[in-house]
Amino acid sequence: MYCAISGEVPVEPVVSVKSGHLFERRLIEKALEASKGVCPATGTSLSTSDLVPVQADLAVRPKPLTATSIPGMLAMFQNEWDDVMLETHQMKQQLHATRKELSHALYQHDAACRVIARLSRERDQARDAVADLQRRLAAAEDQQPMEEDGLGADDILRLDEFWKTASSGRKKRPVPAGLAGPDDLRRWTKTKSFEDLPATCVVPGDGFFLAGASDGSLRRLDSASLEVIAATASTRSAVRAVAVAGDLLLSCDATKVSLWSSRDSMELKKEVAGDYRGIAAHPSGSFAALGRPDAGFALVSLPDARHIYVAPPPTHTETATGPITFHPDGIILAQPSDGGGGGGGGGDGQHLLRVWDVKNASCVHTFDAHQGTVASVSFSENGYYLASASSDATARVWDLRKLRQVHQIDCHDGPATACALDRSGKYLAITTQKALQVCVVKEWTPLNNLPAPGTNHSIAFLPEARGILVAADATSFDLFKPPD
Repeated sequence: MYCAISGEVPVEPVVSVKSGHLFERRLIEKALEASKGVCPATGTSLSTSDLVPVQADLAVRPKPLTATSIPGMLAMFQNEWDDVMLETHQMKQQLHATRKELSHALYQHDAACRVIARLSRERDQARDAVADLQRRLAAAEDQQPMEEDGLGADDILRLDEFWKTASSGRKKRPVPAGLAGPDDLRRWTKTKSFEDLPATCVVPGDGFFLAGASDGSLRRLDSASLEVIAATASTRSAVRAVAVAGDLLLSCDATKVSLWSSRDSMELKKEVAGDYRGIAAHPSGSFAALGRPDAGFALVSLPDARHIYVAPPPTHTETATGPITFHPDGIILAQPSDGGGGGGGGGDGQHLLRVWDVKNASCVHTFDAHQGTVASVSFSENGYYLASASSDATARVWDLRKLRQVHQIDCHDGPATACALDRSGKYLAITTQKALQVCVVKEWTPLNNLPAPGTNHSIAFLPEARGILVAADATSFDLFKPPD
């Protein structure tokens, strides 16, 4: 008698009262449990109560006839080995097929993730484009009422006369006798922090410094004592940029450009509505350039704030990234931007530094070597060089006579956030997200490396490079100079 499941002689035999089949108790119970009460031999319902044990002598374990002799046992072992090998081969085939299916599924999953990422990126770009278009339309609507008078003959005459005077005068200007030497700059350390002044920007004036704050106020600091000698009331909008134009102080925030008296009262003279990202005063004090979000600019006359013209960007995909700056001769200005190419060089997605002709309102050259956003620019007082600081962790110096890069300073403390040349043109200051460095022009070796953490900086040299003011993230405003 053999088990209907294993084909072996059962050790603990039981008989189904329904079908009469013989089973090994252990096997039939497992089969019923797995099949939820279905007989493996007949396919009908069967329970353990339908099984009747068959009496057997437990003292002697049953053996198949083939196991009673050595040749029979060898044949049995051979058959079992063949079965094992066949089953192993089938399992290997199934494993190979499963691996192929898994590889295909992983490839499909990776492709799906790439498609989802691309669609998400395109969606975000579309949203940004729509938001930028809405912002541009809103800015255009805000500025629509302003009438453009154009650059008149008197304006051109003033620009030309100042250019001739400034270009001839700066060539004869001697180096200040009291200019600090490299050894003095090596001794710089932080000597003062203006805890109550959350400065966002700072520029030098004639005997004073003008600082704009995150609370919307302006502070005028004496250049010798660095004490606040005049201030305006706080507003809700942070000051983005400030400039000094003779007897006028200029500031801009998210909604307007304000003109203030430089007297102790700092009286508000006039306001020009609009979303401007930067402001620069012409060296003559007769004009101001207002940097637009689209990397163009508007030129206004001073002190009446007469709107002369708007210079649109060479492409419609640009965004202003840093403050607009006039050349010391006042005949050109520089504007950094991110975006499209054309109009003097550059390509889509490049980080540009455009040089504009003020009289013709045209872009005359574009420097495009930076691999990151240009955050700050500064002209040398001698008019020959232009410095720029970028998020590609470099500061670059450009020769305006040859229109090429003459030096690159690698910043090892992260992206460069601001740069400034002192009035003598001998020193170049650079800030990164961690430090302040000052180099000697043409030598380019850093004289110091002072801690000045922040992501947005504004810097201004003290007279004769006796020190430097550093505003960072509207959270710190510090003075660096040799200790007393």
